[in-house]
Amino acid sequence: MRLGLACLALSVAVIGGTWAWLGAPVPMPQSPLLASEKLYCLSYAPFRGGQTPLDLATHISAAQIEDDLSRLAKITDCVRTYSVDFGLDQIAGIAARHGLKVMQGLWLSSHADRNREQIETAVALANRYPGTIRALVVAPTRELAVQIHKDAAVLGKHTGLKMAVVFGGTDYEKQRQIVADGVDARVAANWVMNDFAATGEDTAAVNVTEMALVLKTPSLTRDALAAATAASTKAGFDAAAYTSQTSVSDEAELGPAIDRVLAANADQVATYRGGKEGVLGFLVGQVMKETQGKADPKVVNRLLREKLQA
Repeated sequence: MRLGLACLALSVAVIGGTWAWLGAPVPMPQSPLLASEKLYCLSYAPFRGGQTPLDLATHISAAQIEDDLSRLAKITDCVRTYSVDFGLDQIAGIAARHGLKVMQGLWLSSHADRNREQIETAVALANRYPGTIRALVVAPTRELAVQIHKDAAVLGKHTGLKMAVVFGGTDYEKQRQIVADGVDARVAANWVMNDFAATGEDTAAVNVTEMALVLKTPSLTRDALAAATAASTKAGFDAAAYTSQTSVSDEAELGPAIDRVLAANADQVATYRGGKEGVLGFLVGQVMKETQGKADPKVVNRLLREKLQA
C-alpha cells in the first residue's frame, strides 16, 4: 500500500514538474533587424498568467495594455488584435498615443447579442480613431465571412475604410496565375493572404506577371517585397525596380563581417558559449548592422552558430 502511494506521489511530482518546466517563461532573443528597422505588424493578445478569454469575467486593465504597447512600439509599427471585449476595446486609444497602427479584430460567433456588441464597438472605434485603425478584421466561419463582407461594404461608406474578405484558399484564381508563372504555391498563397491582403486593394488589379518575377527572386529583402506589394496594382509597375534588392548570402563575403562582429563582442560570445543561446539574436543583429542590412539573416544565423560552436 505504502509503495503504491509512494509511486503515485512520485508520478504526480514528475508530471507536475514537467508541466511547470514546459510552461516556464522563455526569454525572447534579440531581433536580427537593424536598430532603425521594425517588424511590419505583430499579433497581439494581452492575456497574461491566469487571464483567459474563456472566462467572460476576464478584464485587461489599461495599465497592462499600456505596458505592453510601450514595449511593442520599439519593435513594430502595428498590432493585430482579435476582439473588442475583455478590455481590448482600449487598445486603439492607447496605440494611438504610441504611434502604432491597429488591425482591429472582432470575433463573431453563434451568439447574436455578442456579435452585435462586437460589430458596434469595432465600427465605433474605427470612426473614433481613423488615423490609427488600419483595418477591421473579422474572424467567423467562411460562409459568415462572405455575408459579413457584403454587409460591411455598406458600413464602409460611413467609415472610410476599405473592406476585404480573406479566408483559406482565398482568391484561388490569382494564386493559380502566380503559380503558373513559376512561383512556389506556398509563397503565392502566403503573399495573397497576408502581404497583399493588408493593403486592402483589389487583387484583380495586380500585375501578376511582374509580381511573379518579384516573388521568384531568391533572398529578396523584406523592404523590397513590401514596396513591390504596395506598387503591384499601380500603372507602370516594373519588377526590375525591386528584384535587384537581394540579401547577401555568399559565405566568403559574409565571413569577414561575422569575424569582426565576434571580435568586437567577446562578452556576448562568452555568454553564448556558456549556454545562453538567446544572445545569438543580438549577434545576428550586429552582423546585419555591419552589412547595412544586406546580409541574409538565415545564412548569418547558421554561420554564427558554426563559428561559435567551433
